[in-house]
Amino acid sequence: MSNDPGKPANKLRRSPSENVTLVSSIAIVGGVVALIVWLMITGADDPPILVTHADVTSVTQTDSGYQLPISVTNDGDRSAIEVVVEATLSGAGVNESVAFTITLLPSNEQDTGFVVFANDPREFTLEVGIRSFQEP
Repeated sequence: MSNDPGKPANKLRRSPSENVTLVSSIAIVGGVVALIVWLMITGADDPPILVTHADVTSVTQTDSGYQLPISVTNDGDRSAIEVVVEATLSGAGVNESVAFTITLLPSNEQDTGFVVFANDPREFTLEVGIRSFQEP
């Protein structure tokens, strides 16, 4: 094959399916880039926001004491590890404190643990809170 000046140059043409593939690929890559830029700008990166809820209506009496379920919700954007939850009963000469640990609490997730008191939590002042946690 020679480059003869008298012959017209062969033009490369894409088939319709190649054009569709090209346009689709450009749209996908553009969408991914736009999503990455949007996430960088909005930056949803809140630290763990831990909320506790003790349901005293669900107390169960057992041979070992009164079991109280406590749910912990992470409303933040990052996970929390080694979440230590403490529950304290007080009043009428009673001061009882129990704690438990949740190993991993991912963002926007909920986990439930149980504490066991010697006294009925429905009859005393109950305080529940997060004692400590770490970020991975």
